[in-house]
Amino acid sequence: MSARGICLRLIQMPELLDGPNSSLRRFHAPAPAARMSGIAIKSALAVCALMSGSAMANSSHSHAVATTQRIPAEVSKSATVAATSAEAPSETTAQIPLHLIHIPDVADEESYFGRHAFVVDKSARTLEIWRTRSGSFERIASFPADMGKNDGDKKQRGDHKTPEGIYFLLERLEGAGLDFSQYGSRAYTTDYPNLFDKLDRKTGDGIWLHAVPDNVPLTRGSRGCVVVRNDIVKTLDPYVRLNRTPIIISDKIDVRAPREQRQRADELRRWLDTWRDGWENSANSQKLDTYMSFYDETFKSLGMNKAQWREFKQRLSSENGKIEIRISEPMVLEHRGRAVLRFVQAYSSEKLSDLGEKTLHLLKRGDEWKVISETWMADNSPLARLAIEAAGRGEVQRTSTSHHVPRAAGQSASTFETPESRN
Repeated sequence: MSARGICLRLIQMPELLDGPNSSLRRFHAPAPAARMSGIAIKSALAVCALMSGSAMANSSHSHAVATTQRIPAEVSKSATVAATSAEAPSETTAQIPLHLIHIPDVADEESYFGRHAFVVDKSARTLEIWRTRSGSFERIASFPADMGKNDGDKKQRGDHKTPEGIYFLLERLEGAGLDFSQYGSRAYTTDYPNLFDKLDRKTGDGIWLHAVPDNVPLTRGSRGCVVVRNDIVKTLDPYVRLNRTPIIISDKIDVRAPREQRQRADELRRWLDTWRDGWENSANSQKLDTYMSFYDETFKSLGMNKAQWREFKQRLSSENGKIEIRISEPMVLEHRGRAVLRFVQAYSSEKLSDLGEKTLHLLKRGDEWKVISETWMADNSPLARLAIEAAGRGEVQRTSTSHHVPRAAGQSASTFETPESRN
């Protein structure tokens, strides 16, 4: 590779701007590559900046945050790259994955969903961590990753392909029960096959995010899992909220400008606001028609189709009296014409009230989003109550878009299909 090529690769390496550590550490390259200190890397970057005629931006942060990363195979094996602080990209140059629409920007200790999302680009062979910030997103880390041995979207059990879609990290596995030679020191399970996968009649299971031992090349190819280095998987816990942190996997991550991302988020918020208003006023036949217009003809939930759902909602409206629905700030994710909305929902009427998490699964029909399934699960946890209280105080928009219900440890998938009494 030419000197210019190496410089471009150095400059393009992702940085970790925020994280659990506060000191700059070294990247580790596959043996026998030499290790390069943070000072040496900064010097190399400075030389590259002079070669290109442009100065490297200095960090506006008060400290550098550490990350450990293997350099891609294309980079010379005699060099390693360290993460350095850098200014956040400008409004005109920053690019955000299309899949990230909205995640609540709330302090970690008060956040129901957490603030992070994992994004996997199969063609680039990377695992990225994105964080919501001031209504937009920023990438805070990127790591080389391995995928299934075969290319393409997973279709069936044993095809050794990595699935593509919106998934969630459900459970952390480590210790004696985990085969270190296959999975390294830690693994996170996912919810593959999800609802969309089942509609597509995909089969198989056991798709994880896991590691490999240091002596195993990151090009071995998995049976469909996403794989990172062992030293990387140990650093992921601060960014994972089990059952609620998404991992979006795509063959290629397409991007949009922050302004477009915010426009899409506002669009889906308005969508959810109208949906909620129609439900609240469903005793009025015209409002009920508006509410049901959000549902696809293929809609199914709790064993009911669209026509049965309408009868169900109409009956509850007449029985329960005036309804009030409060909604927390949502998580909204999209993947190629499909979307997942998760939010905390407080339901109250003259006869009953409850608190829980609502999930809406959407399909894009022309220019409109349609609900194909919805689920609800009771959750009276402090974080759920806090999310609704914040919405009531006007600290977040009363109507937001969101999605899916978290599964408690040890809880089976069937819990998601527990019939709702009113929601």
